[in-house]
Amino acid sequence: MRGRRCASCIWLHIYLKASEALLRNKFDFDPFAAQPKRLTSHLLPSVGACPSFILSRPRGPVLKRYHWKAYLHRPDANKKARTLGVCPVDNTEKISLGGVLTREQFLLPEMRIVAALRLDGVSDDEIIARVKHDNLFQYPTERMLADRARVCLRRFDAVALDEAQCAARGIDKDTADQAVMRIMDLIANGMPDQAAQANLFAMMCRYTMVRELIQVEIGERMASFDYNFTDVDLNAFVTRFQVEHAEAVKWSESTLERIKSTLRQILRSAGFKASQRTDTLQPLLLDPDVEQAIRDLGDMDALAALTGQVM
Repeated sequence: MRGRRCASCIWLHIYLKASEALLRNKFDFDPFAAQPKRLTSHLLPSVGACPSFILSRPRGPVLKRYHWKAYLHRPDANKKARTLGVCPVDNTEKISLGGVLTREQFLLPEMRIVAALRLDGVSDDEIIARVKHDNLFQYPTERMLADRARVCLRRFDAVALDEAQCAARGIDKDTADQAVMRIMDLIANGMPDQAAQANLFAMMCRYTMVRELIQVEIGERMASFDYNFTDVDLNAFVTRFQVEHAEAVKWSESTLERIKSTLRQILRSAGFKASQRTDTLQPLLLDPDVEQAIRDLGDMDALAALTGQVM
């Protein structure tokens, strides 16, 4: 019996050593050391999935402490946002920094449908219900219909001005409201170029990142007749944006890459580039109706950038 116990101890010792070596090699930590729970980034799925895998030491007898396991942990919304670099919760603020551009792209067809419904006097809740019930966007699944409808509605809300904003810009509130209606009408019923330019302006009002891209990078280049804008320039802009905005520092690399892809699409769809791959900018011939609507809204900075007259 004593000899058998010795043999069992030998085999147990060999098993524990092998487990220790395996864990050190696979997870890069010492299983015998007291360590807090930590995120294993190499196990994280895509941003859309939103779970986090956390390694933990299971509670139990002493011998079971060597059997580590990975289990699925679903954190709250704030922790999820910190982990994945972009807040997955719907942003209800009037102006967004730009992290939601990973899923809120140019969306011109969707904007035209929502604008037409708003011009007909349909309420926001009814617009969302119609889009979802009738699949007005013609998506293959219904999962994103309501969210995309809210995205379009928030862009129109971002264009609208309150009394304080009108006073700060030195414009009349009724004139500003009429200009907002013209922006919606141009998106809903205008020619493709008119609708694209009006949608670009709505995105400049909604997303800080889009406004700074157009005003600082594109507008200044148009004013100085510099028609070269490469991926290096885009990377430099994004890096500078992160330095100037603390919230943007939290964005992950995958989030940044998707944002850059959306910014390239915006430049092409608005008419600043012939394709996403080209490094050459082309002047934007701003439609007179779009220009007058922006002028009536008192947004002279946006108007100067879109017309290439940035000083």
